[in-house]
Amino acid sequence: MVVPTLIDGDVNLFQSLAILEYLDEAYPEPPLLPADPVARAWVRGLALINVADSHPLIVPRVRHYLTDVLRVSDEQRLAWIQHWLGAGLQAIETLLAEHPSSGGFCHGESPTVADICLVTQVTPAMTFSVSLDPYPHVMRVYHTCMAIPAFADAHPSKQPDAE
Repeated sequence: MVVPTLIDGDVNLFQSLAILEYLDEAYPEPPLLPADPVARAWVRGLALINVADSHPLIVPRVRHYLTDVLRVSDEQRLAWIQHWLGAGLQAIETLLAEHPSSGGFCHGESPTVADICLVTQVTPAMTFSVSLDPYPHVMRVYHTCMAIPAFADAHPSKQPDAE
């Protein structure tokens, strides 16, 4: 099974962005993507920094390959993880600082797919001890999101399989 997976009745979907877009289309309120095509593309682009650029490089499958096959040390593996999380956070930080429509959220005044993906960039950064001081715009959005019960309740530490 590919993770993440969503099973919704007869629907069996996989991969974060596909699941998020399905949820936006199947359950349109509240919308997860802006109506304006330019804003929608911007939100998707911001989300893809995490979904396509950073997160795939730190998943357990990659971490195990680094350790088990390439035999990198724990310190080298941690440096790899911190590098790629930091690179993604820096890209998001730069874009948020330049984006006139970012405020409490990545775009506009309600959460979007970009905010969901931002939270899933910050959470492992905290887990792997990445300094978050250089990312004030990212952290503003993160804290705004985490004040929403749906975000707070979805935190990995609150899941049934949390260790």
